[in-house]
Amino acid sequence: MPDPIHRWVGTHPHEPHGAEIALAIEAVTRVRTESRLRDQWDEPAEGADDEWLGQVDDLIARLGRSGTGDPATLSP
Repeated sequence: MPDPIHRWVGTHPHEPHGAEIALAIEAVTRVRTESRLRDQWDEPAEGADDEWLGQVDDLIARLGRSGTGDPATLSP
């Protein structure tokens, strides 16, 4: 990450809130079910698709356990 962005992130801590988490889960779920990336995982060696799906499911579960209820106020 470039230094200016790293500094900004360091001075503007942010915990994702419910709406952001819901959007992230929706996006990952969509990639899991209907994307070119999903199609590519269907093509390779036996069992690779199962491993990928397991990792994506784990990400969705972790997203569901993260965050806070209310949006944070951020300034530029």
